[in-house]
Amino acid sequence: MTLAGLSEEGKRFFFEKKEQKTIAILPPGDMQTAGVKAKKVFCGAFLQKSCLFLVLCFLIPWPSHAQVIDPATTPLDQPARMTSLASTGLFTSVALAGNRLVAAGERGRILWSDDQGLSWHQVRTPTSVTLTSIRFVSPLEGWAIGQMGVILHSVDGGQDWSMQFDGVRANQALVAAAQADLHAGGPTALDTANMQAAQQFVAGGPSVPLLALLPVSESQVMVAGAYGMAFTTADAGDTWRPMFDSIPNPNGLHIYAIVQDGDALFLAGEQGMLVRRGADGRFSTLSTPFQGTFFGALVTPAKALLLYGLQGTVLRSADTGQTWHEVQTLDGGGIDCGIVLKNRNILLGDEAGNLLLSQDDGVSFRAIPVGGPVTALAEAPGGAIITAGPFGLARIDAIPGR
Repeated sequence: MTLAGLSEEGKRFFFEKKEQKTIAILPPGDMQTAGVKAKKVFCGAFLQKSCLFLVLCFLIPWPSHAQVIDPATTPLDQPARMTSLASTGLFTSVALAGNRLVAAGERGRILWSDDQGLSWHQVRTPTSVTLTSIRFVSPLEGWAIGQMGVILHSVDGGQDWSMQFDGVRANQALVAAAQADLHAGGPTALDTANMQAAQQFVAGGPSVPLLALLPVSESQVMVAGAYGMAFTTADAGDTWRPMFDSIPNPNGLHIYAIVQDGDALFLAGEQGMLVRRGADGRFSTLSTPFQGTFFGALVTPAKALLLYGLQGTVLRSADTGQTWHEVQTLDGGGIDCGIVLKNRNILLGDEAGNLLLSQDDGVSFRAIPVGGPVTALAEAPGGAIITAGPFGLARIDAIPGR
């Protein structure tokens, strides 16, 4: 496979993922120091241990040499540059807004297609940070998330986007929540440590990326990301509330996926992390037999739970996460994405350039080579499969044996 034509960000994405995420996220001030030092961060209920955390390298801004960025602004504040080559860059997510396809990726780019993915049109967005996920709860209303705590909102099917939340406001919300804990009763040493950690986030700037997005309804949305950061809204994004006091994630592990199964929600991420929120709203930790990173999760047509991630790992549970069966797949690259097709088959995409097709509700998969890393999947209304990756967006009209 050739890497010709890849943007610098796409190259970093590909090579760093081949090394299983060996790049660390630190606030800009820390990254500029001569010696990289571990930073204590706010991880929910208390300070994390002093260590470096790993994450997908596409979350690190990496502008091309040809693009001139005003040093007085940051990618957070800089609108995405309009370009005729927008569809050829790195894309991380594709979603359906009714019959429209909408894709999001590097440099704040969002594109839409109304012809089943045959042609794509870039829209204006208010930021140029890398976007990591895009989802619609109706044909008109959707959200996109990304680096620097960005949350974008659209109410017209992805044609126009507004900045609803960002890392600056996220840091402010963390400080406000820590202050509320301090004033709720006699302040403990833990409350004081949390306040100090929240202030460190403020000092470091809006540096924490969001990685997982789930619109539960037109008013309720949940997002999560690096260091276990998580927020929720009950008013369609007018206000966002930190969730550090409810999710059991004491080590501040990155959260890469949120999936809904009826009244239950599942959050998956680093080191085999899996957390379940029941119908009563309470979170509990579930154990898994895999200690690597899960990049995604989905609920099958038969209501089994699939987790997928590093080293081609796929786990299947038929009892809401109580017991697990390891599904045999290729011993290749990590699996980044998955969808349930309209014919009830399941399709996954991996970094080694394969689609993995299951016709038995995720019990087994067979590989279909497609020639390049697959970071996102969607099924067009007419049945074509849309793939995204570091080389851009592509359309597959027919999958053999599907």
